[in-house]
Amino acid sequence: MTAPPVRLEIGQMTFQGLSRPAALRAAAAFEGELARLITAGAPPLAIAGPGPVTLAWRAQPEGLGRALAAEIYGRIPR
Repeated sequence: MTAPPVRLEIGQMTFQGLSRPAALRAAAAFEGELARLITAGAPPLAIAGPGPVTLAWRAQPEGLGRALAAEIYGRIPR
């Protein structure tokens, strides 16, 4: 049996301090990593307590995007 598709809608994602091209790379890495985490783990029911997330600086935008995905995934109740 195949799991039902997951739809995640993010109203706004802002990467302060990144140029537009770097922010787009971070957002793409976020999307890919979150999809990977959700596919590999338990399907999410809902995200509890959405809000601002503060992360330590990463050298590359892709690392920032992946770290953000891991943080958000960690907030999903299973």
